[in-house]
Amino acid sequence: MRNINLLNADIRCCDDVLLTDDAELEFAWQCWFDVDLYFGVNTKNDDEKWIDFMTYWNKATDDITAIYVIDTKDGFEQHDWKLTDEEKAFLRKKMEAYIGKSFVDYYNECNEDTFPSEQLSKNKECYPANKDVCYIISMSEISSESGVYYSICCNEAVVDGKKKILHNEIGCSLEYENNHIKVLSGWHIGTEDFSWEDEGNDWVLEKYHPGISRQIVDMIESRKGGL
Repeated sequence: MRNINLLNADIRCCDDVLLTDDAELEFAWQCWFDVDLYFGVNTKNDDEKWIDFMTYWNKATDDITAIYVIDTKDGFEQHDWKLTDEEKAFLRKKMEAYIGKSFVDYYNECNEDTFPSEQLSKNKECYPANKDVCYIISMSEISSESGVYYSICCNEAVVDGKKKILHNEIGCSLEYENNHIKVLSGWHIGTEDFSWEDEGNDWVLEKYHPGISRQIVDMIESRKGGL
């Protein structure tokens, strides 16, 4: 259909980036343009019908595929959507900005169990604790009346070139200003214990995942750089 040029449209990444079973990065999008004109559907006159748009980035092949879903109160219809080469390049730039350079460097080899040490040592942004550790962080940006805060979760990392599930899973909500993180609340799940900490207890980040604060700062700064 494409009666709208996506390259000139207001489209934004949103929500968490997911890793699928096929080792593809799944992105959800906010479409602040006329989706009816772009996809050739009819939703604008029906308040109980809307469009979800997702892309899937295979970092092994660098290919990007897409689907759109027509949601209604009675269910949904999923459709494949073929992107043009220009649209892929446009969306790839936005996805790179959204997840930050650390994720891009890491997922360049997301289909591999091990990673060349030469590549690891070059991508220093990925390794806030030391050159052999890169945390895999899920992050959402949330706007409220009092401002913007971030929700993060982490239970995986690349350690010594291999992807591993960490013994300690952490999560927290935090504020960010002038390269400083302030934890609002956080939780930790270990192999045999669970704990919750209130405002001001920044241990939830560094006690269990040393160096992760620096990577979170890098991720937020990358997102602020423009989508």
